[in-house]
Amino acid sequence: MPHLTIGEILKKSGLDRLESQIILAHVLGVDRIWLFVHDDVLICEEQKLEFDTLVQRRLEGEPIAYLVGSREFMGLELNVDNSVLIPRPDTELLVECALDFLKTTPTGARILDLGTGSGAIAISIANFMPKCEVYAVDISKEALKVAYLNAKNHGVHIKFFEGSWFDALPYDVGTFDLIVSNPPYIASDDIHLQLGDVRYEPITALVGGNDGLSEYIKIMKQVHDFIHSGSAIMFEHGWTQGAELRRILEQGHCHKIYTHKDLAGHERVTCGVFA
Repeated sequence: MPHLTIGEILKKSGLDRLESQIILAHVLGVDRIWLFVHDDVLICEEQKLEFDTLVQRRLEGEPIAYLVGSREFMGLELNVDNSVLIPRPDTELLVECALDFLKTTPTGARILDLGTGSGAIAISIANFMPKCEVYAVDISKEALKVAYLNAKNHGVHIKFFEGSWFDALPYDVGTFDLIVSNPPYIASDDIHLQLGDVRYEPITALVGGNDGLSEYIKIMKQVHDFIHSGSAIMFEHGWTQGAELRRILEQGHCHKIYTHKDLAGHERVTCGVFA
């Protein structure tokens, strides 16, 4: 069977061109720009077989980030596998809110990321605010392995702890200036759990009880031993949950409560400051 060129194999893949390019660039160990410049280069049979295998898995619905083992977030390339949620653009809004708040705090602010997953939030904050002291917690040992590798790859120092929310922390950890979290917030009966990429993502990182709010409530019940006056807390949440999050934060003695909208105009990140 004659070998195909890069241009030919991309046309025949059955995927949209962007996804085909991402997969082929991964197989060849190059970036997408290289593909544009070398579209007449022939692909060997072994490379074509690997490409075809990954394309078929993508056509069956497997997330492309898991296929290639990485996803860009806040300009950083992060390793991902099926032990962690795939970092999404919506979560960049949470990081941007955190960075804006940290600009108002003294140098060396202490930050806690609850449910760090791949480490996307914690690593981004540590990357852009290198003088901050960043802690990160996750209940999954496998997720923490991914997060630790990502932190190492980007040269940032983060203190990782395994366990459920604040229970993971040492008893003498002290208080934090900022707590951020993108906890599980999908209701257990939500039909979206059966659709798209989330079918392949860890269910424990997605489902937040019957109404999607249980983890927020757990966090707010435990938070007061870990904050001081002027500390802030910031949550990512579903686009219909803004009003409930504002209520939960108000009941948790926050003030200056505000919800930020994502690029689609949906309420996505709710912040509050403790009195």
